Amino acid sequence: MTNEEKFDFFVKTLRLDKKGTPDYNPNRDLEKRITEVISVIGKGFKRVNIWNLSNIYHYDVRHKTNYCLRIFNDELTINMTKRIINSPTGVIDKDDLTSYLYITALWDLDDDKPVDEKRKIGISFELDDRMKRLSRELYKTTSTATKSPYMFKYIKAWMGNVKDVEKAEQRIHKELDDQRKVGEFFYLNNDDIEQVESLVLNYDLISVNENEESEKQDNSKIFDLIDKINKKNGHY
Repeated sequence: MTNEEKFDFFVKTLRLDKKGTPDYNPNRDLEKRITEVISVIGKGFKRVNIWNLSNIYHYDVRHKTNYCLRIFNDELTINMTKRIINSPTGVIDKDDLTSYLYITALWDLDDDKPVDEKRKIGISFELDDRMKRLSRELYKTTSTATKSPYMFKYIKAWMGNVKDVEKAEQRIHKELDDQRKVGEFFYLNNDDIEQVESLVLNYDLISVNENEESEKQDNSKIFDLIDKINKKNGHY
């Protein structure tokens, strides 16, 4: 099930798109429908997520925005969206937001190396959590064991403000279109990865060390890059 399909399932199952019509009646079989949503989307999808996402969906309808879908697409987090919605202007300047550009590989834990040359090039506000979510989705669809021998692991990552990260991702996807397998997955050899690294140099991004990121990343903070960007630009 794609992220868009999960979003559609969430909306239709909870009848969020029926608000204001005789078919809405949110309390009818509500517990059963909530259980169904959690079962299909995954155990990590908790009741508090349903409550928050339902409110965000109705906000989208009123204001003609698409925050809820962007959350399902891992472009935004629930906490970040609540910050945006509750801010005085209804937006947060993208220059103030930290995001990550990454290249990830499917990793064989037994051999401690990538399974093949397929690489996902994407962006996320929460790098480590994004790797965990990708691995959980893989586990649900491919493994019947208690522990999967595979996981997604980023092999290259950079951090910067959202605008620069989005521009870099778009440029990289365009330049590597011939190597595209499907969506954000590409067949990349070492030369291709070096090409990505060269393209990244055109943007104000900072390389992220894997071990340092795993130890120090605080996924609840979205403004942690400002000082680093300013120091790199020589502002202080």
